[in-house]
Amino acid sequence: MEETIRFADVSFGYTRTKVLEKASFAIHEGDFVSIIGPNGGGKTTLAKLMLGLLVPEEGTVAVYGENPVKMRHRIGYVPQYSLFDPNFPVSVQEVVLMGIMKKNKFFYTKEERRTVDKTIEEVGLSSVRNNSFSDLSGGQRQRVLIARALTSKPKVLLMDEPTASVDAAIEKKISTLLAQLSHTMTIILITHDLGFVSNLVSKIICVNREVNIHPASDLTKEHLDNLYKENMKMVRHDIKEPS
Repeated sequence: MEETIRFADVSFGYTRTKVLEKASFAIHEGDFVSIIGPNGGGKTTLAKLMLGLLVPEEGTVAVYGENPVKMRHRIGYVPQYSLFDPNFPVSVQEVVLMGIMKKNKFFYTKEERRTVDKTIEEVGLSSVRNNSFSDLSGGQRQRVLIARALTSKPKVLLMDEPTASVDAAIEKKISTLLAQLSHTMTIILITHDLGFVSNLVSKIICVNREVNIHPASDLTKEHLDNLYKENMKMVRHDIKEPS
């Protein structure tokens, strides 16, 4: 399978503090990857390096064999937080249109608007297409942001903590959506929840300054203890004890 992202001996730090040291790994087309690790361990830094928003101090990052800045259009990014003014009058459709916004672009073609409407339908929000973004629930807003990332037809979907502020019912809907998307694109998911979409993940990247990659089936309690530097327990969301 084609290689989508490669890190080769990448080191990066803020001021004098190293966040990543000699990180080397590859993600291939069709992979469903989960990036896990403690707060401050370097998960979001990895994402910013993939997007070309940060430049390695040492080593190289390649997206489809090219500089990440040049290939940024191939990655649809869903950020961890969405800060917005609730009084700003913007509709769901207008937010999703931002995914294809370009410099000095002041209008959209009929074809682009059809693409946006189709993407909104794919995330299950056609009924609120013309609603104000601020009137939506937290889970609906998250799906709008996923639609915004998808509307540019990326090859890779990169999501930072997509279920951090949603309830269990919405988490299940997002999981179902990601299962559908995984058939057509590479998905990279940064998460603190070790059980989320665990049945879909093919690889797990463990990040705490150093980076290690494991097949999902091979991740053990010992790996987690070493990653978080404390005694950890894995929680299975797909198994419930009888009441």
